Amino acid sequence: MDILENFLQNNNLNDPDDMDSLLECADIVRQLISKKQYDGINTIINYTVDQNYTDGFLWTMNILQEEMEKEGSILEDFLCPMGGRITHYDDFVQNLQVDFNSIKNYIEKVYDDNGEVEAFFNVMIYKTGFENIFLVSSENFDNKDNDYIQYKISFVNDKEIYYK
Repeated sequence: MDILENFLQNNNLNDPDDMDSLLECADIVRQLISKKQYDGINTIINYTVDQNYTDGFLWTMNILQEEMEKEGSILEDFLCPMGGRITHYDDFVQNLQVDFNSIKNYIEKVYDDNGEVEAFFNVMIYKTGFENIFLVSSENFDNKDNDYIQYKISFVNDKEIYYK
């Protein structure tokens, strides 16, 4: 992870004309993929979104899309947690080209020690402009009024999983 940490501290992704930084970012993403380092992939995605580095984010998404659509992809399906607040949300959903007509919606229940429903999540899955990449929002409702939303990006090899 030293290469990733060094890149994150010393990159120039804020300059979309700096092709060397974008190529370095792409190289690091490919290294993370080859080593199946999902935490590193999640770190670079969250970093580019938090900093609003559109080009770095889109290059990362395109590389991941290419890998996920490959026959025999080395990556397994995985989720990238984005948290409850995305600083540049409008840019984020625009860059992902999110279609806000959910393709799947379901409820996840959380039970307390007595078997009573303590909370539930309204989970909605949205199609993006990338065939194997989806936006997942989980809105929590509980009996303590601790309502919140968590966002995740879902990467799947078989995109049909969400259409069943």
